[in-house]
Amino acid sequence: MEKTAPGKKFLKVVGTLGVIFGGINSIVVLIGLLTVESWNETFPITGWMSWEIYYLVAFVIVYYGIFASIMALVYCATPKKARFLRMLGLISVILVITMVFVDYQIAGLPAIALVPINLTLPILYIVGASKNITAFEKK
Repeated sequence: MEKTAPGKKFLKVVGTLGVIFGGINSIVVLIGLLTVESWNETFPITGWMSWEIYYLVAFVIVYYGIFASIMALVYCATPKKARFLRMLGLISVILVITMVFVDYQIAGLPAIALVPINLTLPILYIVGASKNITAFEKK
């Protein structure tokens, strides 16, 4: 008997938006990595943070987001993979919080203002996966 996936729409929307935004962000991060020397000279950062660290953290987070988005698109209709997708969503939340911490080191309080926006896709990702888990466990 085929299992239904009520979180499929959530995961498709989040996956599609994640791939689109991830593609845009990857271009920005790659340009940042290629021009990091000019960033250091133009906008020096004091303390332990450097532009190299910033862009390396951003690089990991952006490409993880693309991976998680592709997994959402591939497994959106597979309730058996819902726990895996929920785990990816929880990791996404942790990575967003990590990036907010890194952004705070550079930009200060304005970085905190973006937290609700940055957490929207990972939370919808978790909601979609949780709906699939619930449906899978009911049957």
